[in-house]
Amino acid sequence: MLIKAIDEFNSEGHLIYAENYIGAFARGRTQREALNKFASEVQQYTRWLRKAVPSAEEC
Repeated sequence: MLIKAIDEFNSEGHLIYAENYIGAFARGRTQREALNKFASEVQQYTRWLRKAVPSAEEC
């Protein structure tokens, strides 16, 4: 899976979010801290996404 990550940062830290997984993001005081959280956040988002999309039987 290719994840297009964007890193926004200022003097207070980094916000890394996925361009192609809109609900996945991580924050940290440093880029490394945010990146260390990022993979887990993408996994959590994809698990949530599968639950949030109704099945054909539910529509």
